[in-house]
Amino acid sequence: MFRLYHSNKLDVLKGILAHIIRQQPLSDPFETEKVLVQSPGMAQWLKLEIAKDFGICANVTFPLPASFIWQTFVDLLPDVPERSAFNKDAMAWQIIKLLPSYLDDEAFSELSHYLNDNEPLKLYQLAYKIADIFDQYLVYRPQWIEAWQDEDFTTCRDKPWQGILWKRLFDVITHSGQSHYHRANLYEHLIEALASSSAKAHLPTRIFVFGISALPPKYLQALKMMSSHIDVHFFLNNPCQHYWGDIVDARWLAKLSKRQFQQLNVDDFSEKSTVNHVPQLLEESQFNALGELAVGNPLLASMGKLGRDNLALLLELEAQEVDAYVPSEQASLLDLINDDILELQDSTFIPRTKEHLAIENPRRVIALDDDSISIHSCHSPMREVEVLRDQILAMLADDPELTPKDIVVMMPDVNAYSPYIQAVFSHRHHYIDFSISDRSAAQEFPILLSFLSLMSLTHLRKGASELFSLLEVPAIMAQFELDTKHIESLKRWIDESGIRQGLGDEGVYPNSWLFGLNRMFKGYSQQESDPLNSDSIQLWQGILAYPETVGLAAENLGQLSYFVELITRFSKALDGDKTIAQWRELIEAMLTEFYQSTIENDNELNIIYQALESLAQELLLADFGQEISHEVLFAHLSGKLDAGSASQRFLAGKLNFCTLMPMRSVPFKVVCILGMNDGVYPRSIAPIGFDLMASNHQKGDRSRRDDDRYLFLEAMLSAQDKLYISYCGRSIKDNSERCPSVLINELTDYIALSYKLAGDEKKSPQECSKRIIDKLILQHPLTPFSPSYYQENSSYFSYQRDWLGALTSQQVNENLSQQSLAMVFENTVISVEQLARFVKHPAQFFFNQRLGIYFSDDDGELNDSEPFSPDGLVSYDVKQRLLAGYIHSAQQNTQSHIKGMGVLPHAHFADIFLDEQQQAMSPLAQQIKPYIARPSPDIEVDIIIEAHQQCFTIQGWLKGHYDGRMLVRYKPGKANAKFFVDCYVQFLCFCVATKESQGQMKIFAQDGQWLFNAISQQDALARLTELVTCYGDGLSSPLPLALQSGWKYIQARYQEETGDLADDEKSLDKAHRAFKDRYNSNVRMVGEGEEPYLQRCMTSPSFDGLSQQSQQQMIDLALAILLPVRRLLEAIDDEE
Repeated sequence: MFRLYHSNKLDVLKGILAHIIRQQPLSDPFETEKVLVQSPGMAQWLKLEIAKDFGICANVTFPLPASFIWQTFVDLLPDVPERSAFNKDAMAWQIIKLLPSYLDDEAFSELSHYLNDNEPLKLYQLAYKIADIFDQYLVYRPQWIEAWQDEDFTTCRDKPWQGILWKRLFDVITHSGQSHYHRANLYEHLIEALASSSAKAHLPTRIFVFGISALPPKYLQALKMMSSHIDVHFFLNNPCQHYWGDIVDARWLAKLSKRQFQQLNVDDFSEKSTVNHVPQLLEESQFNALGELAVGNPLLASMGKLGRDNLALLLELEAQEVDAYVPSEQASLLDLINDDILELQDSTFIPRTKEHLAIENPRRVIALDDDSISIHSCHSPMREVEVLRDQILAMLADDPELTPKDIVVMMPDVNAYSPYIQAVFSHRHHYIDFSISDRSAAQEFPILLSFLSLMSLTHLRKGASELFSLLEVPAIMAQFELDTKHIESLKRWIDESGIRQGLGDEGVYPNSWLFGLNRMFKGYSQQESDPLNSDSIQLWQGILAYPETVGLAAENLGQLSYFVELITRFSKALDGDKTIAQWRELIEAMLTEFYQSTIENDNELNIIYQALESLAQELLLADFGQEISHEVLFAHLSGKLDAGSASQRFLAGKLNFCTLMPMRSVPFKVVCILGMNDGVYPRSIAPIGFDLMASNHQKGDRSRRDDDRYLFLEAMLSAQDKLYISYCGRSIKDNSERCPSVLINELTDYIALSYKLAGDEKKSPQECSKRIIDKLILQHPLTPFSPSYYQENSSYFSYQRDWLGALTSQQVNENLSQQSLAMVFENTVISVEQLARFVKHPAQFFFNQRLGIYFSDDDGELNDSEPFSPDGLVSYDVKQRLLAGYIHSAQQNTQSHIKGMGVLPHAHFADIFLDEQQQAMSPLAQQIKPYIARPSPDIEVDIIIEAHQQCFTIQGWLKGHYDGRMLVRYKPGKANAKFFVDCYVQFLCFCVATKESQGQMKIFAQDGQWLFNAISQQDALARLTELVTCYGDGLSSPLPLALQSGWKYIQARYQEETGDLADDEKSLDKAHRAFKDRYNSNVRMVGEGEEPYLQRCMTSPSFDGLSQQSQQQMIDLALAILLPVRRLLEAIDDEE
């Protein structure tokens, strides 16, 4: 018996299945019930539902169709192997063996042209594509396979090589002693086997086929053949109770009109015979010239091709049919759409004539508060997930009976969304327990990703970040006895020792790992002498010692060195071709060396061992004993680890995230679908160029695009209360509009043409359509902290309390520099350097010293780029060292040290760069030398200052003292405000500490010379007191001193003759413009307003964005601190 049960509700079909099991138990209590399902998610749902009805779900198995059918072959027919030699993987390796011998054949000319470069990876990829289409032919074109085995190649006249290759493949496999059975010829043998009376003993008593959306024709025929011996119950989740398949001819119409089926009462499961009475579907006027159904529901017609073909194939089996359709309550828009599909109705109304416009709009009315279908347009996948979390929290708050397990979130690619899901849903506030299902193993387990990185060592540049990211993997870190503190130290060592890329195994060259490690080892074993004090210094192999790796820190250096040694060893070992046995031995040794053995790690590593074992079995099955190249092995393993699904945590009582396939048709109260972007879903994958099925389409053939369309339809119909859809409707880069998936367009078009909102009865059809679309689609702002989320009477809302500051404008308008803390002086001793650091950047000093907060521009990433063009900081350091070398007549030693640091470009470019810097520094050194010929002892500073009713002590030492009365300061670059302020603080301390009335400070830079002339001790003390008072104020509130901008402002107003500031309107405008130009960013430079500490004091990085009060506060502060510096500073002409 073959019974076909139709219903639009999976719950109803489940009830029928449970009723059959209860009312018709198997005679043997130890026999297992077989329920064929299409996915693990469906199996899990069915287990839970059966357990609800029976209290337990035991002795029931849920095989997938393909594995069940093959097992049936194994049980019924002799010599059918458990694993066929005609599986895709085994065939691919056979093709790799066979194909090269045919490349000279004219029939294989197109393949010969593709493989003309003798690249193993291309051969492997081509062989797998050929094996893939052969695998499809076995299922969907068995007649072609049989014909090719009989050397009839008429079906592949355009691609004769396919028939020739299959014939050869079949002969090789059968002659090697393998079974000749494959899925194309098994069905004929199965018919013969089922004709015998002993067949029933090898079959289960009955089979349930539950909720499978589509099966290949041969599978259906096999089930039909089995039904002659056993009961086959096929439960079809059919969205429409009327026939909606393609109708071919009049005879089929007549046959259809006499179609009989059983009508089932879902309350008591009683049945009554019914004849199909749907005359309106059988009128000739309702069919087009092709004989295809011309009326019906547009959504079903557009999205239902897969189900339509499957229904037609099922009806060809002439099964006993049982209908158990259940109409919805029609309480919401979602219910109405489901009922339209159930009744095969087209509710759209499109006015095409004046008469249509004159009549009352017949579209059905939807309540204004109907939220059964909502569509959300966001700017990025991250925003999609953030909006989803808020919406789910709102649903849970509105419906106390709704739980996370009643909600499923589906998306086309769960791997792409999983980082965003973990980031958003792991938030402690309003935490929702969730699980991410059917991610690839490589995505879920970091060990697998690191293994693939190790396998690709031969192709890596061995950059600092590449190898360090491997060392950061917890299992590898533990193997080398390192922790996070050690890792941070090693990261700094790697960066500062000049390691960029390359192992250096072919010779020590700058920026290689060997170069950097040698620097570290030399720093451990030997202290480098000062190049300025040594007359004849010789660097060992041109390598400068790195001074940080001393003492106990050397233990971490040893672990790093061993790690790099292993990398070097296995990089060489992985290169070349090897047999599978050699590869397994090498990979197992590599895993043992790099990964610490724990229970958790071993479980993850076992996935790799299983992939290797599976590959070995495939090669054995294919009798493939040749060597395999590294590229082919890497491609195979990465493909298997990427395709393998690791997590199958379906229906675990949590909010479940998965792709659309595993949970298709399974009913949930709320169904959420993310990532419905144009071009992403439905997926449009072009067929392989030599796929003969693409030009010879038949009913029952699978199409990725048709599958995706039907998956969306099933997801929509499985939503019981709400359907939530989101997509990226705007670009995150420029806010330009992006199109949603064509499926969203079709759904919204149908809704807009079929329904209208309550209160729109008097509006035109166009206005009704626009208003209902505006209600359906919600355009979300770019950021989660947009004020619109926190305003009353807004359609937006958020559960993120972190962004509550957006609710009030007070915090936005308030300036941090206008707020203050209590004045507390824990330490009244101030070093000279500390005071200078404060004056140069008071805001940073406040955050660092008072709040203990540090903002770093460093992104934490290691630099992999060789120094082809050294950045400004490196150039400055090089010039500083060169200048010191010229001043102390140690140019050669200094250059050797600079080259040994690994900061210069390679080869001749280093000499070019050094020459450029020497040409800049040599004249500067010649200017400085006459003033430093007679050095004097360093000056001790110990000055007591009274400020804020406290006694502060300024302490330190002043170096660079010459002739007993002069300080000399120089900079290997252009002078700026920071340099002048630093010199000014030291000069004031010099004047107070020495009581020298003739004391001076000479200042040298690339762009000029300056002088601080002596001032009295009292004047210097008064100036220091002002700075210390300012220092005290700066510890209680951040002082927004924009040093460079303020200096530009003063320079624009300063009058050299009088030492006063010009106050005419022209000068003031010029000064304000100068301040603004330096404060704001532009294409040439980053403005001072972007500086992280100053940015947190002010409300805007733009000068015009600041209030008038804030602007004046910054200018006044600059005048108070910088104007005394400018008045004391005197420029010196070069001639002097």
